[in-house]
Amino acid sequence: MFIRRSFLVITIVIVIGLLSAFAVTVRASSGTPLTLYAGEVSSSTYGFGNTASTITSPGPPLTLVEGTTYTMTVYNVGTMVHAWEIVSTKAASTSPLFGAGIDLTSYIAPGSSGSFTFTPNKTGNFYYVCPVPGHIALGMWGTVVVSSATSSPSPTIPEFPSALILMFIALAITAPVALLARQKTKTKHFIKI
Repeated sequence: MFIRRSFLVITIVIVIGLLSAFAVTVRASSGTPLTLYAGEVSSSTYGFGNTASTITSPGPPLTLVEGTTYTMTVYNVGTMVHAWEIVSTKAASTSPLFGAGIDLTSYIAPGSSGSFTFTPNKTGNFYYVCPVPGHIALGMWGTVVVSSATSSPSPTIPEFPSALILMFIALAITAPVALLARQKTKTKHFIKI
């Protein structure tokens, strides 16, 4: 009986460990989410916003941290095609900084969205723009500031790996169960004697 319970405890710990390893892998493949909305402020002014109803020209500033992975999603809430990229000057490029570009030549159709995951690898002041011809001149740009992780104003707390948390939970649950099972087995043997 004790061997079966021990086997059960070990199996539970292994399964939880495997599940937590999968969870860590999934988490590592996605980035911190960022969202912008692209559209027209008027017939002669285009822009970006944090919501569909707050589109401005220029768009809201983006503050990023070097080495952090981000997933940018741009929703086209306008009536024209749009796109998005990070560049060093306020001009369209075929080679966006950090590879951060969404639908640079195919464009995001009205009512659609596009996403891209990237990691800034240098600090500095940059721009994000809509590379559709003529859109930058109509105000479709914003500023990007990439700071170093050490110059971040708030201290970052290292993340405790979720695999270890799940292992501790598994041990906290299974250890008392195994101890109680062992105590019951000893008590039964003691009573029989």
